[in-house]
Amino acid sequence: MQGISEILHNTLQQLGLKKRYHAELIMERWSEIVGDDISQHSCPVKFERGLMFVTVSNSVWCHHLFMLKESIISKLNRFIGEKIVKDIRFQAGYLKDCKNQENTEHSVSLKQSLAAIRLDEQELAGIRQYTHEVADEALQKKLAGFTRKALAYNKLKKMDKWHACQGCDTLCPPEETYCAVCLRTVREEKLGEIRKLLLDVPWFSYEDLQPYLSCTRSEFDRAKSELLARLCLEYTAKNGQVDSVHRTTIVMLMESVGPDEITPETVDHTLEKFRRKQHVFAPRS
Repeated sequence: MQGISEILHNTLQQLGLKKRYHAELIMERWSEIVGDDISQHSCPVKFERGLMFVTVSNSVWCHHLFMLKESIISKLNRFIGEKIVKDIRFQAGYLKDCKNQENTEHSVSLKQSLAAIRLDEQELAGIRQYTHEVADEALQKKLAGFTRKALAYNKLKKMDKWHACQGCDTLCPPEETYCAVCLRTVREEKLGEIRKLLLDVPWFSYEDLQPYLSCTRSEFDRAKSELLARLCLEYTAKNGQVDSVHRTTIVMLMESVGPDEITPETVDHTLEKFRRKQHVFAPRS
């Protein structure tokens, strides 16, 4: 005879709600898992494809929790019993706006909105089909209620003009094109394109790049810094024994100068500064 935990596991698996259930569970039990000290300064607000977004009371606590991130991820996954949290994004914000903090007005409003949503007969039949084999009546009601709320919440989002992410089926706000996970992927792809172009034309400024690839200045600066850091790391690891193209590329990135302005003396002088300081220079725009 199946135990309740096994029935719950199998039913959630059939519904395709296992990961979402676990995500909601660790968000609901956040304080219990991470402890009162951390929970007083933080609140999980969203979970998408292994990435948890956590609002933190201030930048100091953001830094503190970032240093504890691996430990927190380990605690969350250990609580669930499987590795569902892959990364955490901390961001300073207002905890009073967090859905997991005590905010009666907001909580009641959401409950009332969900209660007002009516599921059609096909959706209700689907819920009955997936839960009717659960022998425990109390558990069956809980599973049905959970599923009903999930469907109602999606309907509520669509009523608020939420739409499918262009990269996946996840619903995202009307002002966003991508969900948070896909947006991060898109940004990383953009950074890769910028780095690739800068390898070809390392003397390009932000303005020079715009006709060929539209990006923000922060994206340009980040991509340039990451590329320069990588090249300098390789240079250091090989004790400066790299080819002339590698050396010249580092100098053009550091000094934002074109090949017509590069001389052997310029290369030697710039790399000597780097060797003395033994750290990656912040590139000039």
